[in-house]
Amino acid sequence: LWGRECHTCVPSGTATASTTTTTTYFPSYWSVGVADSCAPPTTSTPDPRGDRRWELVGAANGSACRGSSLDDNSPSHYEVVTAKDIEECKTRCWEQFPSCKGIEYSTGRCELWTRPGGIFMTRNLSGFTCMRYGWAGAFHLQKEYSNNRYLSYACRGNDPADTDPSYYTVVSTTLIQDCRARCVAAPVCRGFEFTKGRCEIWNRRINDVSRRPYSPTHPEYFCFSYSAGLREKDLIGDRAWETLGSPGNSACRGDSDTDSAPGHYTVVQSWSLEDCQAWCVKEFPRCRGVEYSAGRCELWTRPEGIFLTKSVSGFTCMRFGWVGSFQLMGGGDRACRGYHPGDNSDSNYVVHWRISFEECKARCVASRPICTGFEFTTGRCEVWTKSIEAVSSGVLPGYSCFKRVQTLPPLLL
Repeated sequence: LWGRECHTCVPSGTATASTTTTTTYFPSYWSVGVADSCAPPTTSTPDPRGDRRWELVGAANGSACRGSSLDDNSPSHYEVVTAKDIEECKTRCWEQFPSCKGIEYSTGRCELWTRPGGIFMTRNLSGFTCMRYGWAGAFHLQKEYSNNRYLSYACRGNDPADTDPSYYTVVSTTLIQDCRARCVAAPVCRGFEFTKGRCEIWNRRINDVSRRPYSPTHPEYFCFSYSAGLREKDLIGDRAWETLGSPGNSACRGDSDTDSAPGHYTVVQSWSLEDCQAWCVKEFPRCRGVEYSAGRCELWTRPEGIFLTKSVSGFTCMRFGWVGSFQLMGGGDRACRGYHPGDNSDSNYVVHWRISFEECKARCVASRPICTGFEFTTGRCEVWTKSIEAVSSGVLPGYSCFKRVQTLPPLLL
């Protein structure tokens, strides 16, 4: 598949046998060394798939694909075929390029998703894996590190005045994640611009931005340019918001209810909680959450994240990171493992000592570049960065393994 055959031809009647060599073309993001004994073809046909790639949506072996909502599983969105494993399912999707936007795989069953808008959401469902195929790299937020809160940034071509309707396609979306999903599924995506209710999918390179006024009466613009290279610092992924304490009555704290050191946060002016959240997204990945009170926004950059809150009237505290539900694996008294019960390499996790269960969870939420779950025993916390698919085969009293299960609250309200 995706190869060419080279034949060494000889005149009829000679003793020399012909030689056939097959050279396989791999997608550009695989690093493969191939000893090619064939002469190069006289003409070169580019792979029409370009640098498209696969992107896991939700949790591996725990998420089923959905369209625009958790209940949007219309049979018209996909075609069901058989596949012995997920790699064969991916191959079947490649065979239907460019109509195939991704796959859902469970044992022996493969859904080839052809919904034009792509895969937006997933539903937690054990035994299912959902993957997008398309422009699934990093999307770099075009911004300036400035305290001028009265500017936002709209996408432009070669200069701040370079915009034309031919550069993009406009679709209606409520959430920034849906805009990104539409871009991933588009025939060509060089980036996207989002403002509430409106999404521009750009088909040409974004080299500049237009600085726009921002206030409660002017919408805020977000411009993301596409980069095929996966750079965690630019990739928001499925991070989301989580309210800590009681909304309107909780101020953020670090290790204790008195830990509000100025070094934990930066104060900016903000018109609303939503505006404060948007500021945090613009400061990603440094920002771990926000504390908001009327006109005042604290962008929390404490590496360990926000652990506690203190009851203070008029304040709201929210985490930003790997939030969601955490599923207890193995029923308790088991330690986390990777792909099998013996997969416990030190590279699978980061260890934190002398912390409580709740702080262990907070470390997971704040983790960079990723948190797939955590293992806790008294005084010891492992924040896992590798997929948790198994637990220890033997009982380990006092150990608990929690796998993160994706939820999808709005990234921007």
